[in-house]
Amino acid sequence: MNAASEAERGSAVAEMVLLIVPILFLPLATISVTLNAYLRLVLTDVAIEGARTAALADQTLEDGVVRAKSLLTGALGREVNPTVMISRSQNSQGLAVVKIMLQIEKPIAMAVTTHALAETQR
Repeated sequence: MNAASEAERGSAVAEMVLLIVPILFLPLATISVTLNAYLRLVLTDVAIEGARTAALADQTLEDGVVRAKSLLTGALGREVNPTVMISRSQNSQGLAVVKIMLQIEKPIAMAVTTHALAETQR
């Protein structure tokens, strides 16, 4: 019986390691997925708002960039240094479209692109 109890002690350590690894991995994986989803949601919302601002008849493309950067730094902090590219073009129906692309490197490298129909002055 003595030999059997020593073998069981060794297996208890192995079982504990096999149990603790998934228990620690699950919260870390949940946090990672949640952070990624939150960042994508914030970037998408900021890009949409920046494109809407730039698409207004009395606003410029630079106004859209300023709006997007201010919203992004307000949501994610000043250490986020976003790259914002914005352009105005025409789609296949001849309507003016504002296209904006937001990219960040911290905390996770991510980029989002969106469009908005531009208002026209009459």
